[in-house]
Amino acid sequence: MMLEPMPSEHAPATRLRIAIVARNLAIGAGGMERTAANLANHLAAQGHVTGIVFKGDTAFQPSYSIREDVIRCPVAGTPPDYVQEIEQFRPDVVVALYASATEAPIIVSICQTGIPVVLREGSNPDRVVNTNWAGVKGITPEQARLERLAMMAGCARICFTLPQYRDSLPEELREASVAFPDAFAPANPADIARRSDTGRRIFLNIGGLEKIKNVMVAIRAFAAIAQDVPDWDFHVFSASTRSDSIGSEVEDFIARHDLVDRVKLFEPTSEIGREYGRSHVHVIACKEEGLPDCVAEAARHALPSIGFACCAGTNAMIVDDHNGLLVDCGEGEIDRLAQAMRHAALDQDARERWGRTALEESHIYDPETVFTEWDAVIAAAAADRATPEERMRSRFGEADAWRRLRAIQRASFEAEPWPAPQTSDFDSDPPLVSIIVPLFNKGDYIGETLSSIAACPYPAKDVIVVDDCSTDTSLEIAADYCDRHGWSLIRHAHNQGLSVSRNTGLEAARGDYVHFWDADDIYAPDGIEQLLRKMHNNAADIGTGLATRDGEVIPGYVSSRRDVACVTYARQPECFATASSCFKVYRRAFLIDNDLRFEPGLFMQDTAFNLCAFPLAERITMTPAILGEYRRIKSSGSKQMNDARFASALRLADITREFYTRQGLHALEAHRQTRIVAMVWEAFVRRANLKRTVIANTLTVPLDFNFLGQLRDRMADMSFGSIMDGHIPEDIHLPCFAIREGYMIWLPELLHGLRPETLRPELLAKTPDELEVVTKLSSVLRQRS
Repeated sequence: MMLEPMPSEHAPATRLRIAIVARNLAIGAGGMERTAANLANHLAAQGHVTGIVFKGDTAFQPSYSIREDVIRCPVAGTPPDYVQEIEQFRPDVVVALYASATEAPIIVSICQTGIPVVLREGSNPDRVVNTNWAGVKGITPEQARLERLAMMAGCARICFTLPQYRDSLPEELREASVAFPDAFAPANPADIARRSDTGRRIFLNIGGLEKIKNVMVAIRAFAAIAQDVPDWDFHVFSASTRSDSIGSEVEDFIARHDLVDRVKLFEPTSEIGREYGRSHVHVIACKEEGLPDCVAEAARHALPSIGFACCAGTNAMIVDDHNGLLVDCGEGEIDRLAQAMRHAALDQDARERWGRTALEESHIYDPETVFTEWDAVIAAAAADRATPEERMRSRFGEADAWRRLRAIQRASFEAEPWPAPQTSDFDSDPPLVSIIVPLFNKGDYIGETLSSIAACPYPAKDVIVVDDCSTDTSLEIAADYCDRHGWSLIRHAHNQGLSVSRNTGLEAARGDYVHFWDADDIYAPDGIEQLLRKMHNNAADIGTGLATRDGEVIPGYVSSRRDVACVTYARQPECFATASSCFKVYRRAFLIDNDLRFEPGLFMQDTAFNLCAFPLAERITMTPAILGEYRRIKSSGSKQMNDARFASALRLADITREFYTRQGLHALEAHRQTRIVAMVWEAFVRRANLKRTVIANTLTVPLDFNFLGQLRDRMADMSFGSIMDGHIPEDIHLPCFAIREGYMIWLPELLHGLRPETLRPELLAKTPDELEVVTKLSSVLRQRS
């Protein structure tokens, strides 16, 4: 039922440009599409320049009437499409009329523009979280709640249909929320006059053939009492087609129970008011309604409703034995619903009393009342000109909760970086960089390393050497350089390892930026200035550069050679490139604010550090700047594999998984697993190759199956996305599939590039796409073998 716009006696005090986002307007005929049309008509009638943005094209015919002066703004459907259309429309306020996993990236992208957004969540929060979010994305309800909160965090105002739904928000956001129902016009008296107490009487159900509407329970209940109430029928009006699975099930049930003449299925009608008017009891069996339109429309027609008490929306609108009946859910619910329907059918006095009460209390749906609420919330949002960053910081500044929510926006919705703040002139005020050099027994190399740092002409260097109780000449050499150049030298009281040395240097650092540098590598003269200039101008949290070996860029850094001013990890994961922290520069405040430190005693500590740091960075700068020469030292332990280090690799998997869980970074889980697969598995391959022996043409490799089993347990949720990721080296890709599926027997040959005779690709694949990859990899090995 459409509403007539309230007459406007004069123009509003402030004439606004308002864009209403209703994604499904061109294809839907539900309550939210009707709300979009009614609100657009009202705002246009009030003199506001009103546009309605939807997925589709201008040729569509909406299910609900829209005024000619409402501007149609069709889009293709992606978040950038919505942003582009809205920026062209130049609204003062955006009203977004859906709140689900599908709409979330669109809403976050619109918030990023700085235009105030009023978000209307039209269903009950539990349904949104469990059905429209967790169920759609295949994530846990807790993860869905975090994403929902992150989506709402940047909105200027949030509207619910019932006051109790505001309790689903944390206190910090509740103040920005309001609650009011949708608008429903009073019934046409002529429609109500159709109701007769003679002849056949009608139980009415609206929208019943959608699975979620639970109509079969209501029909079964009616079947149970059909003989007791022979003058009653059950009518279902549904937007679902009769060819859908529930429609077929319903028709089959009706036929088997000889109810063809009494349970009738109807297509949607533009005259639904007549059906409410001539019906006698409204039955709603759905358990996941937010504020069911059909209950409100029934009330406007003096029609009592029967529904389940466990449905939040139904429970809020129906008061048992006051304006209808509530039925307890659970075992025996069909019998209880049947008893309630029998009661309503046989007790005409009670039925009429409930209907009168429903009508009297339905004034809360009066369009004038509801649209006054809309006018107020839109005006308040228009006056809120805070930037998205300011809004989130002010709401969630305590305990830095805003950082977590912002990280979820980037990870789950691929939010663009916030606009960079204005920075000082780089040339007149170059930022200070703290170069931290951990040192332990590198007497043969530390002199050349420190000489290369001293030769770097960048003027604002704060060099900190941290000696971890070296037993060779390292300390003496470092002390000489530090004395000559005024650098800092810190010595540990006892040996604590590389991670602690870096953390010690970070605590002592005073630079705007931090650059960790190994004691045996050569510092490039010009790379740091090139990288810092770009980081400073873009207010980047992390900057990446390149490493060379023998004067050539190391192949692993090729993906990071692109000159990109500002990216996020979720949108461009290749910015990670390699794990090494030495060829990256970090904004010191970013590390301190996010409490990022290197994990003591952890092998592959750089992988753990960067897997945690990169998702938290608001802006990442990628440059082709060469930061230095990486030297492979024969005595270096960085590539030597042993059992202790594989135990450390298991810790790496645990630490990063716990961090991602704590930060709500589940959307980046595939990237996390891929990095661990690419590095830990690769290290395992190197170890296997070192220990390979050939006896009588038979490969014998002393593989640590216990380690593989434990690592596989930590990768039990290895997703399609991670194991299919292009970053996994080709030589370990097939072994990854074998490890995941537990076929360890094939590993000795696979890890040495040979195809086992008994290999069956179909046993290693979970999907057709995976099977295609596994078959291709297997064919390559067959050719080699």
